[in-house]
Amino acid sequence: MKKRTFLVTGASKGIGRALSHGLVDTGHRVVGIACGKDSTFPGELVTGAWSSSPF
Repeated sequence: MKKRTFLVTGASKGIGRALSHGLVDTGHRVVGIACGKDSTFPGELVTGAWSSSPF
């Protein structure tokens, strides 16, 4: 199997977190994006105050 790197949004909760765990468990690298910090995230987690509004 070829190992890949996946970018997962909404990675700290729900489907995003479950997907991240599944990918890491099968040997892939996960870079998650979330609003809050989570020290138990299975991959690399990038956090910040994200907004789609330009104002």
